[in-house]
Amino acid sequence: MHYDIQGRKSYADFIKTTEEVKPYKNSRSWPLGLRKYSQKHFVLREDGTIDIFFVNRKTRELVEKKVDDSHSNWVMKRHLATVHPNNTVSFDQKLWVCDGTFLSRVFPHVHIRRNERMGGAVLTNSRLETYPMFKDCVFSLDDFKLLTPVNIFQHTVNRKKVNEGVKLLDEFHKVWPSLLGAMRVEDIVAITDELLQNAFSLSTKHKHMRFMELVEKKHYVDAALLYAANNSSVSYRMWRIFRNAETTSEIVEVIKESMDINMRRVITLGHDAFDKHKVPVGTLPESRWELSVFHYCNLVERL
Repeated sequence: MHYDIQGRKSYADFIKTTEEVKPYKNSRSWPLGLRKYSQKHFVLREDGTIDIFFVNRKTRELVEKKVDDSHSNWVMKRHLATVHPNNTVSFDQKLWVCDGTFLSRVFPHVHIRRNERMGGAVLTNSRLETYPMFKDCVFSLDDFKLLTPVNIFQHTVNRKKVNEGVKLLDEFHKVWPSLLGAMRVEDIVAITDELLQNAFSLSTKHKHMRFMELVEKKHYVDAALLYAANNSSVSYRMWRIFRNAETTSEIVEVIKESMDINMRRVITLGHDAFDKHKVPVGTLPESRWELSVFHYCNLVERL
């Protein structure tokens, strides 16, 4: 895939393309591969930076000229990398599976991919050093070492903390079925929609942390519905039930069934029941649980 792309090892290689290849008409855009595949292109900005795009070129130009801003969010998301005159490259957009393949062709000798057991997008260089990719991370184009200083922690489950979380839910399990069972289906749908809107941008862990917060505040109905909406094993079945059920008893049974299977994992994440162990930068381990990456004590946003 993307075999038409000519890999570039440095900022100078991109500049060489601008000197040897004609830009697209009336633009400062050049193809990364075959000219006909214009969605794969780069733009040389006035300040000397080079933006890498995988998006319809004409749509991007209309957005940047403010002729049509209806696709501005999409264009922004498809700006996948920025090459800087100091021979570095930065990334700040969420990467899909196909984006890793694309970027691995643009920058030869690296392997960029998504690995959920490593927490998201990762980059492996020619020395087999593997780094997490996160918003505004910066790599050297010379050897693709991560230049942004980080501390990385691997999480292991602390069973004592998990059991403490289990005890916090004793009253919740006794009370929520009767509270939810007394409600009308249309009210349940309205509450669930509102909960989903408020939690839409949260990571899985933070959704589960929100669930635990609602339990501790004794907002048991909200907690049960947020749990159901966040668990793939129950959410689609609830979607069907919402549109067909005349009573809430079926909804209650579906949520109960899912809680029997998944609750311990939700508690582990939501109660932050982990011990954290620092790992060397460049040796990113796989884990069933998350990896925390900090930049100057701030938790980074993984791509």
